[in-house]
Amino acid sequence: MMVRLIKEHLTAPVFFASAAVMMLISAYISFLMSAASDYLKTDIEARLLAISKLAASTITTADELERYRTAADMESDGYAELKRRVADFGTESEVLYVYFLRGLPDGQCQFIIDNDYTEDSVGLATDPLPVEPAVASAFAGKAASAGLETYSVGYTGLLSAFAPVTAADGSVPVVCGVDIPDEPVVLMRSKVRTTAVLLAVALVLVLASGFMGFKLFKRKAAQSEAANISKSRFLANMSHEIRTPLNAVIGLSDIELQKDIPEGTRGSLEKIYSSGTNLLAIINDILDISKIESGAFQIIIADFATSQFLADAIQQNIVRIGTKNIVFRLEVDASFPKALRGDELRIRQILTNILSNAFKYTKEGQVTLGCDCGTPGDDGSAEVTFTVSDTGAGIRAEDMPRLFDDYAQMDSKANRNNEGTGLGLSITKNLVALMGGRIAVESEYGKGTSFMVTLPLGLPGTEQLGPELAADLAAGRFGKAAGRSKKDFVRTRLPSGGKVLVVDDLDVNLLVARGLLKHYGLSIDTATSGKEAVDKVRAAADGPESDRYDIIFMDHMMPVMDGIEATRLIRADLDGDYARSVPIIALTANALAGSREMFLEHGFSSFISKPIDLLQLDEELARWIRGKPEAVQAPPETSLEPPLDASRESPVEAARQTALEKPAV
Repeated sequence: MMVRLIKEHLTAPVFFASAAVMMLISAYISFLMSAASDYLKTDIEARLLAISKLAASTITTADELERYRTAADMESDGYAELKRRVADFGTESEVLYVYFLRGLPDGQCQFIIDNDYTEDSVGLATDPLPVEPAVASAFAGKAASAGLETYSVGYTGLLSAFAPVTAADGSVPVVCGVDIPDEPVVLMRSKVRTTAVLLAVALVLVLASGFMGFKLFKRKAAQSEAANISKSRFLANMSHEIRTPLNAVIGLSDIELQKDIPEGTRGSLEKIYSSGTNLLAIINDILDISKIESGAFQIIIADFATSQFLADAIQQNIVRIGTKNIVFRLEVDASFPKALRGDELRIRQILTNILSNAFKYTKEGQVTLGCDCGTPGDDGSAEVTFTVSDTGAGIRAEDMPRLFDDYAQMDSKANRNNEGTGLGLSITKNLVALMGGRIAVESEYGKGTSFMVTLPLGLPGTEQLGPELAADLAAGRFGKAAGRSKKDFVRTRLPSGGKVLVVDDLDVNLLVARGLLKHYGLSIDTATSGKEAVDKVRAAADGPESDRYDIIFMDHMMPVMDGIEATRLIRADLDGDYARSVPIIALTANALAGSREMFLEHGFSSFISKPIDLLQLDEELARWIRGKPEAVQAPPETSLEPPLDASRESPVEAARQTALEKPAV
């Protein structure tokens, strides 16, 4: 669920944040390159200024340059010697041009000499030129460099610097200039501009593709959400349509199995009951993996008794031994915590999945459940490890990588007679991960398998199991440690004249509910639609208190008016405290994630999923009964049906006792 929420709610912020970061990076890269260009230009200008000052002070003097004023002076030997010195300095200084300029009275200047021996060489025959700012600065006595726009007097494509040549009287009649090509700076600035353009184009492309990807993601997310809604709707319908007949199959067979019936009939009913519970387990596995995939699976933390937890988990699975020659051993130390804190239901589901596989795939030998508790931490928790080992078929090495895959069944040919969806271990791995634990497996094909599940669980106290209770558990003497069984639990009887209303549109569901409720000494009324239920509750609310229902069991999906609408009308539209407070229990085949919360939000008091579990039904009656409940054994039968045989056990209880009493091999 966390991944789905991140995708749905953080994609847009992450996209725009990434775009902003890319823009900042682009701007920063452009800034760095521009700064590098400026640094290069500054460094070159500083070098040129130093060279121009050196040339102005070492090549010649203002007095010597005063000798050369006309084009004819360029033919003299002195001028030739001076030109040689200028050329040598240019070569030694690695500059392109070295030249001297004389200032003219009208704000112009004129070349005197340079280091160029080509026909393009300038000299006294050159026409006067305007004085550029950098040249004017030099004539004013301060060396200066030229900008990139015009680097030398009348020329472009050069970087220039000018220094004053001071006369004996302190005046500056002449300045010295040096030039180098501007390619390094121009190239750098060109790279900066090109990089900036490329970054801008890349940024636009990335933003465009990202925006298109974001739009595509939103469209895919909407399609995925629609698919999830369709899937949830399908699973809800599937669960309802399958659980509804299963409610009849399991409920009616369980009711009949508690009666005194011929052994042949009992055997057939036990097979019906067992097949129904197996099909229910398959449906629950499919719903569980759907909850996990959708992120709707919740871990509920609470304290629970270790002895009852172990007894329930063992008794729930040991019946799978049947007639197989298997010894079951529980290894638990007396120092094991007496109570733990975690999701008992889901931890028991983890053990059930692993234990059921151990019993299922072991034909003979031994199945062992080991329990170990690590050293408690400062936060009051410890790592608790459950190890299930068997001497069964084992797992092939090539099958180990896909052991926890959905719908994966190992060695399907050898195990084709074993029922199951292949979801148990996938669900187990996901549950362990949700609890912050880890699972490991060791197996040798043909010799057996060991699963190790380690979970971080809270320790509510320091009390331990103790030698006596640990010995009883190890010996299979569960006693009070086990939860109530369907064989001998104490039924809760409503106060005298207690009435219950069962609302369901299917007669067979009403028959099951009547069969399960009749032993409580209740007056049972029924309704086949939500509208009929509202009418009956309205009549009861308007009548004497003796006519009012003590509890209402309301189906969800019904034609004309469903259970939610009926409950809303009862709570909101009927006057009086009775209508607002009467316990209404959702009795529904809708067992998807969030169903309980949905029913509670719509005014229901609690929730029971179909097929109806007799223990859960009894707990709800004890919880919501008006007045102080009176605990009594089931009252005598008054109907024409055969009386309940108290010595009879349900098929689950009978198989459980047989397995626990099996002698060791």
